Amino acid sequence: MPAAPISSRTNPLVMKARRIGSEASTRRETGCLLAEGIRLVEEALDAGADIEKIFLSQRLNVTERGRALRRRVEKSPSLLVEATDGVLDAIVDAETSQGVLAVVRAPGNDSLPPEATEPAFWVVGWGLQDPGNLGTLLRTADASGADLFLTVPGTADVTAPKAVRASAGSVFRLPLVRGIAPDDLLDAAQARGVRLYGTDPSQGIPYDEPGYEGSIGFVFGREGEGLPPAVRERLAHTVTIPMRKGVESLNVAAAAAVVLFEASRRRRGRTGAPPRRSRSAR
Repeated sequence: MPAAPISSRTNPLVMKARRIGSEASTRRETGCLLAEGIRLVEEALDAGADIEKIFLSQRLNVTERGRALRRRVEKSPSLLVEATDGVLDAIVDAETSQGVLAVVRAPGNDSLPPEATEPAFWVVGWGLQDPGNLGTLLRTADASGADLFLTVPGTADVTAPKAVRASAGSVFRLPLVRGIAPDDLLDAAQARGVRLYGTDPSQGIPYDEPGYEGSIGFVFGREGEGLPPAVRERLAHTVTIPMRKGVESLNVAAAAAVVLFEASRRRRGRTGAPPRRSRSAR
């Protein structure tokens, strides 16, 4: 006979999941993040992420997609934790749970992977403070064909629930380097021949001029402040998105979409081939 669903918010598994969702310190200590909702749990499963537990409630049974996910999870009973709707509502960052969430080992660390044989395409979040913007940048990097996403200390936590949701599953697909020391990143780029580009609202070459061939990286700085002067000095180029006079500069997520997809288009030439991503960093 199946065990009764967990109904207590003080259950140890529930309390651990709540802390992972709400406390950056617990995410660091446990090395885990929360994937909330049907889509993110599907993405984690599809990506072969290292999942510790998946909490399910009866609310998941409302839709066919939810029922299909339940059947999939039930094939791995060691992962399954049945709980009440109220318990899941108490765990999630969103207002109401969709009836499923997963505790997942956070991908990535603070070390660069071995140098790949193919030209690199890096995207760096440097000091971005909004986890939603950071997650959107990660999603955009993934969609445009980047093969590595990096952050430096002082950047928002890419494993925070808001960032994970904004990534739309890219956090499980795109290789990550989290919290790499700034000098280590810049030195590694130089040693590996990765030309780094920054963006500026007005002081740079038009973003559609470079060929973006070979190994490249884009460094996106703090909202409203951009990159520190010491970082700018070590960039190969700074690019600008020309805009109509009087229009305020684009936010970091919008600017990133413009320049990353232009770089991707130029890198694949006119072949129409989809963006390439190396899986070696996983």
